[in-house]
Amino acid sequence: MSKPETFTAPEIFPPFLQGEAFTGPLVWWNHSMTAGGVERQIYATAASLGASDGIDLELLLEDRSGEGENIFMDRVRPLFGRVSTVFEAAGAIRARSPECLRAVEEYFGGFSPFRKQLIAMYAAWFLEARPRLVQIWNAELFQVALAALLAGVPNIILCCACMSPGYNAARGLAGGNRNVYRDVLKFLLNFPAVTLTGISSANRQDHAEWLGLEQHSILYTPHAFVPELWEADAARGQSLRAESGIPEQAPVLGGMFRFAKVKDPLLWVETALAVLAAKPEAYAILAGDGDLHEDARRRVESSPQAGRFLLPGTLKEAGSLYRACDVFLHTSHSEGLGNVIMEAQYHRLPVVCTDCGGPADVIEDKKSGFIVTGREARELAAHVLYALEHKDWAARAGELGRQKVLRNFSARRAALGFKKLYTLRGCL
Repeated sequence: MSKPETFTAPEIFPPFLQGEAFTGPLVWWNHSMTAGGVERQIYATAASLGASDGIDLELLLEDRSGEGENIFMDRVRPLFGRVSTVFEAAGAIRARSPECLRAVEEYFGGFSPFRKQLIAMYAAWFLEARPRLVQIWNAELFQVALAALLAGVPNIILCCACMSPGYNAARGLAGGNRNVYRDVLKFLLNFPAVTLTGISSANRQDHAEWLGLEQHSILYTPHAFVPELWEADAARGQSLRAESGIPEQAPVLGGMFRFAKVKDPLLWVETALAVLAAKPEAYAILAGDGDLHEDARRRVESSPQAGRFLLPGTLKEAGSLYRACDVFLHTSHSEGLGNVIMEAQYHRLPVVCTDCGGPADVIEDKKSGFIVTGREARELAAHVLYALEHKDWAARAGELGRQKVLRNFSARRAALGFKKLYTLRGCL
């Protein structure tokens, strides 16, 4: 059994280089470009920011998993001057890593050996590339921020992509490093180089309370939505229905997420089965994959409604799902905002969603969908059935949701928000 990690803020923390030595590009960091919410945001924001503003962006990854298998790696590559991974580091970076590791051992001795190696590798990469800004798209992976601070990078942006570990722990979700993460964040925020951002009202308020900050100290950076990414024509929706044996006029309940505990796929299944039992002409499609997919499949197959319940796995053309559906259901415990919520509303789908944080910025309760406080399948099913049975309301709700997404979450608005932040930080 591995020893638990600990963090004690060092009293003295001199960087390797001073900020004026960093004159290189603006670097965005993410773990990988496999399909997911953060990856959608990287693509959508870069598509607007880099091309139209002439900003020299580079993308640094830890892992290229999924390259050639998902749309994001192929789409983001032309948007950056360089896409690289820390493990493809040149000889000069590897040669400097031992020196960085000695500093990491001195300042961060309570971390695991693997995390210390990562911090050292990233610090060496930053010392070689000399970026004038590093933007970390998921603040929970804090080793990159510590490496940037150790190197001396003068501008470090940490994006809170999810609800806080404290929020998740209160809902029974695992968070092994949550205390370490909180202590690291508090340490990082002592430095003028570091800026913390959030993606929704609930996300910012939650992190502020968890960290003991004023909400205004966490800057708002809106999510970006690119219609072209999801603009599937009506034929794709009809094709998915036809391929799945769904009658053309049958009402369809849809959903899409990673089959993990945080998304509560079994609640989604129970809700959908209740809908199908009450409405014999209806069908359900739940796309995605993950650790709980097999549990969901077994529950569906044990039900009398199994023949009207589809579990297609990951859909490469995800837009076809939205076009095939009449109502969208989301059962997550915790969402920073919820990319699929924006996508469903853009496709004029009323959304029934559990009260899980950020989606309240997208859904207008009782107008463009429903935010349901309880987590009972019967209650969620009642709201889905209302949307299926009140077609005039559903049409108005869908149009209202679409207009809100186009108005509040345009990629250009998000890009301008980051551009303003970069300008304030003296990076442009």
